[in-house]
Amino acid sequence: MKKFNLKIIASISVLVALAVVLKTFGFMIGTNMRIRFYAVPLLIAGIIGGFGPGLVAAVAADMI
Repeated sequence: MKKFNLKIIASISVLVALAVVLKTFGFMIGTNMRIRFYAVPLLIAGIIGGFGPGLVAAVAADMI
């Protein structure tokens, strides 16, 4: 089990904030397909922190 320090918690919180901002941006392809980039910071949060912090980051980004 990873030990959580302040650096990991701060970086995950910044990535959650970035995901919330990126949730509003995207572009349309055709008439009914939209590409958004808000999952990229959440994937990075999962890679940095592991399963637990990645899950918390995704839930927090969806709830905000």
